[in-house]
Amino acid sequence: MKKNLQIKVLLSVLILFFSVGKPSLAQTNWVKYQGNPIWTGEPGSWYEDIVVSVVTYEENTFKMWFSASEHAWNASAGHSIGYAESDDGLEWEVHEDPVIPVGPDGSWYKSKWPGTVLRIDDTLKMWYGASADAFNYHFSMGYAWSVEEHVWNIDTVPLLGPGAPGSWDDSGAHHPKVYFDGSTYHMWYNGFTGGAFGPDQIGYASSPDGIHWEKDTLHNPVFPLQPGTFYSVWVWTGTVLVQDGEYQMWFRAYDGQLIRFGYATSFDGINWEPGNNNQPVLTSGPELWENWDIFFPSVMWHDGHYKMWYTGQCYGCDFKLGYATSDSLGTFIENIPTLEFKYEVSPNPFLDRLFISFSLPQYSHVELHIYNLPGEPVKTLFDGNLNAGEHQMEFDCALLPTGIYFCSLKTNLECPRQTIKIIKL
Repeated sequence: MKKNLQIKVLLSVLILFFSVGKPSLAQTNWVKYQGNPIWTGEPGSWYEDIVVSVVTYEENTFKMWFSASEHAWNASAGHSIGYAESDDGLEWEVHEDPVIPVGPDGSWYKSKWPGTVLRIDDTLKMWYGASADAFNYHFSMGYAWSVEEHVWNIDTVPLLGPGAPGSWDDSGAHHPKVYFDGSTYHMWYNGFTGGAFGPDQIGYASSPDGIHWEKDTLHNPVFPLQPGTFYSVWVWTGTVLVQDGEYQMWFRAYDGQLIRFGYATSFDGINWEPGNNNQPVLTSGPELWENWDIFFPSVMWHDGHYKMWYTGQCYGCDFKLGYATSDSLGTFIENIPTLEFKYEVSPNPFLDRLFISFSLPQYSHVELHIYNLPGEPVKTLFDGNLNAGEHQMEFDCALLPTGIYFCSLKTNLECPRQTIKIIKL
């Protein structure tokens, strides 16, 4: 079997240079594939209805794990998890049987929806949302592992469940998106309150082993609803990627009228800043197969483009799979000055003194902050206006406890926030 995961996660660097072509909060310009839907399921089969998909890329092959049922509106049938492969991400070959079958009647994991699949060393690890039936909003999250794509072991004890009565996630925790940084597992998940019609928001949890999870009660929900925006009624996790030390999230949102996908970034995975001028990046419809709803974007960076697989539906119809691509990084940002933006922190790691150097291509308001690993502010080094040119500031940090911190430079230029991970010895 193919073992080595080809998805490349770029960790944060000590010196960053920002210029034309660097990803930021700009519009990602998603273009839907003209041949959509690329997959409509097999009528009369166990995968007639395809609800949630997670796509990875290993050794020149796209691999998809998806939830499936006999029909979208048959709650009693339950949802299994299937597996498919593709050479181009468009034409898919399905494994003949579900790789994780429907759970026993009455179990918390009868219906399952994959959230994340990662290969850690030689082991495939899957985190999924589950419930007793397809329309039961009392979700919990489960875990499964494998050494090959279609033979899985299931943990029958839920990893994470609803919060305490009265909390923001007291009806369930669902659709986990997991990132592993080499020492800690980070999870973003959907929290529900008030049952099927209550608000949905995004929370964060962490784990040392991917099995024992702790919710961040200090910051949750980390992506709350905002009145007057396209995510004012509910918001769901989609995909979280990490590139150059920056967390990128594509999420599903609803404002009471339309369901759309949005984009946000974060320097710590907890404090999120919506991108694209706080506007959606992909909208449901107008094609019939997706004119009612779009679900669960699965996004990866591959071959010079962002690529997205998502689920679409018309009212009363089975779910179908769509595909979209974004601009390459070469055209990702428009109208950024060609003058190189320099931002450097030294020494790094440091002991008792830190020097922050940066250049501004034009007059700007500047905020320079130090945050700890959970995203809490530690020190404001500067908050004011500066002229164009080179600048350097000094931080006396002898009394700062040892650990990992983030030095965040925020401006009102078109590349608004730059963040560097720093380490106190």
